[in-house]
Amino acid sequence: MRKGKQRSALAIIVLIAVMGIFFVLTELGKLQESAAQLYCEQEQQYIELQSRQLQEMLENERKTQEIIAYMENEMPVSGSFYFVLVKNNTVLFARNSAVTKELGALKDWEAFCQEVEQEAIYVMTETFTVNGEEYILGKIVDQRYVADSLGITRFQIYGMISLFLMVLLLLAVILLHTFWLAEAQKKTVQLEGELKDKNLLLQQEDEEAYQVTMDMQEDLKQAKATGRFRQYCLSFYLNATHAIYIDGKKGQLHPHTWEITLHLLCPKAQFVKFHELEEGIERYMERYQDKCLNEVAPFHKVNPTLENCCEEFKNKIGRIVDKEGFSLIMIEIKESPSRAYVINLLDEK
Repeated sequence: MRKGKQRSALAIIVLIAVMGIFFVLTELGKLQESAAQLYCEQEQQYIELQSRQLQEMLENERKTQEIIAYMENEMPVSGSFYFVLVKNNTVLFARNSAVTKELGALKDWEAFCQEVEQEAIYVMTETFTVNGEEYILGKIVDQRYVADSLGITRFQIYGMISLFLMVLLLLAVILLHTFWLAEAQKKTVQLEGELKDKNLLLQQEDEEAYQVTMDMQEDLKQAKATGRFRQYCLSFYLNATHAIYIDGKKGQLHPHTWEITLHLLCPKAQFVKFHELEEGIERYMERYQDKCLNEVAPFHKVNPTLENCCEEFKNKIGRIVDKEGFSLIMIEIKESPSRAYVINLLDEK
């Protein structure tokens, strides 16, 4: 009977929460849509005003460069909005301080539109004709900029939803607390005993693991001191390009000449077959040599940062090194003379 009441109360709370979230999101969506429509109407009036100004200049036989100079000086732009001037479906002017190079290279109006429509934007245009030539003046605005400028930001939306959910959670805790308190107290005592035993076990395991690590490092120090091991350093070079994803956005593709340095140990009595070791590593590196890392596994799915590349090469090259009787103790990758990433396997162990 008590369990049935608990389930009924929980179901009611969940239903209220879902209805509340739906209501809040619906109202916020309507508010943002209405505000954005008003913003676009105001900007459309500005576009019409500027179109008349440009039309008068063209009718007075002003040159294209003068028109562009006017737009650059009198029509402000930012990384969130910019203006476009089109003549007979050919883009004469497009300026965006954030992505101007790529957009400025697209001269065909249809291709330009296809490119910018991949983003969340608003587009306002005004068409006019001068001497039989058709012109289009347009303004392209990032939707997020509009939302921020109108005070309807994602943070506000998330904040309202979070507050609503927190209130519902508090009500649920108060309602269900009276039913679960006795059982929770019993479980707490039981869990405290189990947790204490597990903590003691984990502490013992940590002490044992620490001792093994200290013993291994001491053995390596003694091996070096007594000359039972030789240490070598090999360098390899990788020419490749990559593009890094930052905050979910792909950056610009650019090249590097990576210098990969390996620090190795091998028994002193062992005959060192450098040729076979180097050939094995070079064969492995061929899959990346003169390639775009973003197109080669595993970096077609893994962000090819300097750190991720070093981790991948450590694992794969480490296996090659082991087969040849060496031990990889450190790997260092430089993407420039002043920037490197290092993994010390002794620290990992």
